[in-house]
Amino acid sequence: MNWKIYPVSEIDSKWEDWDRLNGLYYNHHPYFDSRFVKPLLNYFGNKAVKLAMLKDNEGIVNGMVLLTKRLPGLWSLFVPSQLQIAPVLLPFEQISQHLEKLMDSIPGYCLMLEMLYQDPLNTPLSDKIGGRYGRYDHCTTTSVKFDTGFENYWEKRPKKFKQNIRTAFNRLKKDSIQYDFIIRSSPSDVKTGVRDYGLLETKSWKGDAGTAIHPDNIQGKFYDDVLSSFAKNGNAAVYELYFNNEPAGSILTISNDRMLILLKTTFNKNFQDYSPGRLVQYKFIEHEFGRNKYMVMEAYTNANKDQLDWSTQKRNIFHFEIYKNLLIEKIIKIKKGIE
Repeated sequence: MNWKIYPVSEIDSKWEDWDRLNGLYYNHHPYFDSRFVKPLLNYFGNKAVKLAMLKDNEGIVNGMVLLTKRLPGLWSLFVPSQLQIAPVLLPFEQISQHLEKLMDSIPGYCLMLEMLYQDPLNTPLSDKIGGRYGRYDHCTTTSVKFDTGFENYWEKRPKKFKQNIRTAFNRLKKDSIQYDFIIRSSPSDVKTGVRDYGLLETKSWKGDAGTAIHPDNIQGKFYDDVLSSFAKNGNAAVYELYFNNEPAGSILTISNDRMLILLKTTFNKNFQDYSPGRLVQYKFIEHEFGRNKYMVMEAYTNANKDQLDWSTQKRNIFHFEIYKNLLIEKIIKIKKGIE
């Protein structure tokens, strides 16, 4: 098999191959789906991004990755901030040889190849591949497995955590605040939900920091495109919590047949005394346990203590570096203080 490097525009005729490989290697992971990656390229890509394709002797595509040159001699996966794990659509067999050939095929020269944001459950990269590489943990992410009933799940949450949730619900009751929880899943409702999410996030700390998504900014348009596309196949939903008919919290999700991904969550800071962010997540998880539709909910986040308390599992997202030769490996590892 041989590599070919193309301008990223070539991918417009290759999305069918992209989704075929995602299905073959990762059981149609939502983050690797063309419905997510295509808007990423449209809104956050540029002409510097390259499409690398691995083809066999008959011209059949067996691997695809999106690359960008960060520095002379340093190439990396295309990973804008909206993508929490990066797709490496390559055969798991002989992965070391495939990557070495890829480095030889990159225009100019490639001394180091960064494979950033790798999920150990969804990557061919590991400490066992052989060759010259470095592996560095990036963050701890969390998940919730829907392999039991909600009551059993909730019983195993930390005592103080459960008490805080109970206190928030009691405070609503004490102050005569009625809450309503709704789910938007039809294409038109999802579009409305994404718009309302953006308007709500501008009332959160992200609005104060200037990082909130909004219907009129590039972030808002990106998430509108992504969720609208997934919603056409029933793979997107917006979960909303209202206090006395006023928006209090919202969660954006995408999914496949077995996995639900929590993309973003926000809340109305005017209700912060009632913990709306926690309560919308409580109702969200309770609802999904009751439906018994998915095997797992993935948060894909740099987990804090609160997020760890929600979770049933955790694992480390990592960065993986492949070095051209022994000298480059030694220089990089000395610089990182490893050797």
